[in-house]
Parts: sequence; C-alpha cells; structure tokens
Amino acid sequence: MKGYGSIREKIIRLGRYGQKSQYIEVDIIPNIDRGRSRRKSRRKRRFETEPKQKVLNTKRAIRYLFQLIKCNFTSEDYRLELTYSEKFFPESEEQMLRTVKNYIDRVNREREKAGLPKAKYVCIHEYGKKNNRMHHHMLISGGLDRDKMEELWCDRQRKGQKTREKLGYVNCDRLQFTKAGIEGLSFYITKDMANNRQTEGQLTIEELMGEKPKGKRRWMQSRGLTRPWSNPPNDYKYSRKNVEDIVKMPPDCENVKRLFERIYKGYELDKCEYEYNEYLGQWSIYLKMHLII
Repeated sequence: MKGYGSIREKIIRLGRYGQKSQYIEVDIIPNIDRGRSRRKSRRKRRFETEPKQKVLNTKRAIRYLFQLIKCNFTSEDYRLELTYSEKFFPESEEQMLRTVKNYIDRVNREREKAGLPKAKYVCIHEYGKKNNRMHHHMLISGGLDRDKMEELWCDRQRKGQKTREKLGYVNCDRLQFTKAGIEGLSFYITKDMANNRQTEGQLTIEELMGEKPKGKRRWMQSRGLTRPWSNPPNDYKYSRKNVEDIVKMPPDCENVKRLFERIYKGYELDKCEYEYNEYLGQWSIYLKMHLII
C-alpha cells in the first residue's frame, strides 16, 4: 500500500454551524477515498458523527467529547462530582440513570424559576475498578448559585422531614478554560466513597475514558447540543511532498507554528501532532487552533 493516495485536508469547526468558530481542528491525512468522484465526496454530511457507545473507550471518542465540550461550554459553566452514600447507593444501572435524570429535572425547575433555559450537560458515569461503585462527573450550564447546585443533589422530601437528605458527596466548581480550550480537564475522584470523603487525587477525562478492563465507562448528554461541523474536505491544498517536508521539523517548533498560522489566518496554533501510518507508508498531521481575538 505504500505510495498510495493524495492528501486530504479536513477542517473541523467547534461552534455553531455557519459561524466563525472559536476553535478549529485540522486533519491533514492520506486520502484513502481517492478513487471516488469529487462530486460524491461533497455530499458527505457536514456534522461530525457521534461515536457509538460500544467504541466509547477509543481515542476518537475522547476527541469527539472534547470537541463537544468546546462547542457548548465556557468558563461560566460548572463541573460537578457526584457520589452516593451507602444509604442511597443505586441498586441497578437503571436506578442510577433515573437518579441522575431526577437531579437534572430539579436543576431545570430551579433554572425555570430563575428565568434561565434548560441546562446543557455532559455526564460521565464511572464505575470503580475495585468495587464497581458508581459515581458521576458532569459538565453543566452555569447560572444557578453553586451552593444551590450542590443542594439539589438530594433525595425527595419525605413526610415529616424539614430538609432533604444529600445523596452523597457533591462538589460544584466553575470550569477552567485556557485560550486553547479545556484539554486535560481533571476531576476529583472520591477514593473512600463508603465514608463519603473527598479524594486525594485527580483523573483527567482522558484517563476516565481510557480503556481499563476492570472498569466500565459510559456517558450521557442533553439534547440539542451544538455539534462540531466541517466544510467539504479539500484534496488539493497539500501534496504528499508538502507533508513530508513539514514532518521533518519538530511539531512544536516556531517554523511549524508560523507556517500553519499563515495558512489558517486569524487562528493561533495550540498543538500540532504527527502520526505515521505504516500500512499506507504516509504521515498525518493533526492541528488544534484557537481564534485570535
């Protein structure tokens, strides 16, 4: 297969369709569709395809999740860590999902009272590797007071009770963005959930979603999230020689930075990665960039 194909450029835009995006990602990759007509390639869907649940633990799924976060959340939004005490620990996955849904419903009722739209959210469910205990890491729209967000992680109010009981440990923090976005976002992980104690360590989303045989990972998201999108790919912008010349330079050098910022005007380069495909005998280049304001 060596020597096969031309080079394809695909620009993934992380923002509302048809508008200038704050972030873009650029794939400069071997064109394995070279035999298809240009007219047919232009009919490909504009929105990026969401990874199926069965391939959640793949590099592609992690990448899509970060793209989704960049499309929908800002530093005005929150991240939540949600756990269960022994009393309220779900007996099944169905009960766990119902508990999370009830929490979102309570949040949305409070948002409606405050004149806010329904919350956007992405929720990662983690199952502990050793004890299989469920807990959650959620990104959710800001607007409500953080104390209120924590207060709502509670059981329903029962007869004779003045206050609702907390379901477990909960912590709400504001999301921290850099100019490059939110890569490397880390969550506190509760080590001693039986005693409801806060963690001593952290895990990144990449680690949470990584393939770990003893643990299961699932996620859920609100409806209507803005999805990453792209224009039809360009098969004529780069040649194979262009790519081979570029990868001779270190991906983090100033020459590479200047090169791509000249090509993609108005954007600053955050990250450049090279990847070699031995089967095709060709290089791929992946870029992450943010809009210069």
